[in-house]
Amino acid sequence: MKNLSSHPTHRRRQKTSRRGVALLFVILAVAVAVILGLTFLLSQSVFMGISRNVHDHAVARTLAESAIVNAVAQIQAEEDWRSTVAEGLWSKNTNYLGGQAAVYGYDGEDTNNDGIIEGDGSLADNTGDPVTLRAIGYFGEASHTVTVVLLSSSGEAPDFEIDGGTVVSREPVQAQVVSVGAAISSGSTDLPVTLRITIDGNVFEPFGAFDDPINANLNDRSDQPDFKLPDIYPEDAEISVEARSWQKKRWWYSGSKSKHWRSYMTVDSSDNTPQVKVLRNGDSVPEISGYGGQASVADFVSDYINAETGLVQIADHQAIFLFELGTTRLTSSAADFQDLVMLLNLGKPGETFDEGGGGGEGPGAGSSGFTVRWK
Repeated sequence: MKNLSSHPTHRRRQKTSRRGVALLFVILAVAVAVILGLTFLLSQSVFMGISRNVHDHAVARTLAESAIVNAVAQIQAEEDWRSTVAEGLWSKNTNYLGGQAAVYGYDGEDTNNDGIIEGDGSLADNTGDPVTLRAIGYFGEASHTVTVVLLSSSGEAPDFEIDGGTVVSREPVQAQVVSVGAAISSGSTDLPVTLRITIDGNVFEPFGAFDDPINANLNDRSDQPDFKLPDIYPEDAEISVEARSWQKKRWWYSGSKSKHWRSYMTVDSSDNTPQVKVLRNGDSVPEISGYGGQASVADFVSDYINAETGLVQIADHQAIFLFELGTTRLTSSAADFQDLVMLLNLGKPGETFDEGGGGGEGPGAGSSGFTVRWK
């Protein structure tokens, strides 16, 4: 005889087992959701903390830099500032843009980056001594330190010599080149002119690739572009300039593409060639007319001529290069030496150059009596 009551009991057990498995999955899903939620909240908290720290540090840096600028401005406005301040804390703002900034001044400079400023402790005993300013900005939990060095600018030019067409420094220098102008043509076509400079064995193409007569052409510029070389160069560094003129490969080419041109004449001042003349303060201006109605050498360097003496009047840290890039027959009227005119500025380390090359008083010289080097 069959036990008919056993089947309902088995079905009830199956239903109970299924409910348990479903409940387990629900619990796991809730746990995963809770974990993901907590992870998201934690990551948001960390992100907000990082964002706040970045913001606070940026503000602290702004505070420190502003404090330095203000300190330098106060020094520039006070001729005898060295006698009115002492080493140590110079100023402290307790409430500046919602934060604080302190400025400290020290005699001397940390010359070997060991954290120690080499000085005698007196700001007033020698006006030629460098002065280190250190500003610390505080905002929130962040702080930032900015350091600058004030270097004396006596206006004394760096010592250099001219050896043929090469300038040789007699002390560490920095350098800047300025393209004063160019004029060379063949018939009615202006010829491109390109330039590169070599200093202490390093070659620079300041106004574009030397082999690119289109984008590096200095004979189509109405301005006077300048370029500051990136490093400090040692004593006895040799500085030379190389210039190149270009000619169309075919007369009917438009000249709009580099491939339309070929190199015509390349002149390197380091070759001690008569194709280059180098002038410095007090030299006579070559009396050479411009070929084919072009401006003369005197016209090109008119800003650098003493009206009374007619001699070159540039600063002692400057030299002018005159290039002939059209002919090697220097007795010909075509040899006008204004195919490229370039100004070289030299400065002592830490000095600054005026925009466009400056001149007259020397790089970085001013009424403040110092230049500022940011470290």
